[in-house]
Amino acid sequence: MSCTICTNAVVYIQANPFETYTQVSNYMKNDCKSYGSYSQQCINILNNSLLKIYDEAHHPWLTANDICNDDLNLCNNNK
Repeated sequence: MSCTICTNAVVYIQANPFETYTQVSNYMKNDCKSYGSYSQQCINILNNSLLKIYDEAHHPWLTANDICNDDLNLCNNNK
């Protein structure tokens, strides 16, 4: 789940590069509602990782895999 959330955040940020961190955070936390009973876990992942995701996603040469897997290790071990 953390891998999906991270990847979705990177895709969203790269598609909307002029949105502020607060705007992205609000959008992503609202998106957490789609996880139903796991929505709080989604919010916890964002609280722990979104700032770094936001910063790194603004580097156009970094992909979601670079950020979510290589840098944050959110896509390892089927998280």
